[in-house]
Amino acid sequence: MINLEELQLKFKNNLLELKNIISRIDEELNSQKNYFLQAKEIEKTIQKLEKSGVSVPDELIKLKTDLVSKNAYFEELKNFKTEIQNKILEIVSFENMQRKNRTTNINSKRNLIYSFTFLGENYPVLSWKEFLIKFIKILGTMHPDFAEKAIKIKGKKRPYFTKDKNLLRAPVYIDEISLYIETHFSSEGILKVVYNLLDTFGYEKQNLEVETNDI
Repeated sequence: MINLEELQLKFKNNLLELKNIISRIDEELNSQKNYFLQAKEIEKTIQKLEKSGVSVPDELIKLKTDLVSKNAYFEELKNFKTEIQNKILEIVSFENMQRKNRTTNINSKRNLIYSFTFLGENYPVLSWKEFLIKFIKILGTMHPDFAEKAIKIKGKKRPYFTKDKNLLRAPVYIDEISLYIETHFSSEGILKVVYNLLDTFGYEKQNLEVETNDI
């Protein structure tokens, strides 16, 4: 039988490393689109040559084979990423049952977020950035006027919500609100934005509970 307590301890000690692995996988997966487009163009070229009765050069066939292998590698990466995420959520669930650290006034420099509860519903997350994005999506679906109000929330040097991604350092597009959001924040900065949103849309801080583990 698996010793969950031992896994829990190992998980807490290696949480940052696991998240770094996921970040590296994401970077690698971002290049998949280019390989996919190359493979598609090569396939079109081969089909044209075959239809015209021209023999396909060995170099082109080899390139196609290499790109197919590369795409298979990307699929393996996706599966591995899913395995890591599932393991994180599995152990976090165990940690969640063992010890709760629910608060709306945490020392986020020393805490790693693993879930949050808003209006009584719990949402697991793997990072502060994911927390910000997921929380905005939730509010965006609840409030049709979200974009109109949120776009007025700004920092000292740049907006937090905008239609122009070039105004942001780390933009992420949110379909639910049809806006780009800034994600280049520390954990404290993310909490500041979230609390600002709570106030803007008439919620109390007590409506949000953040579950964390001490580093």
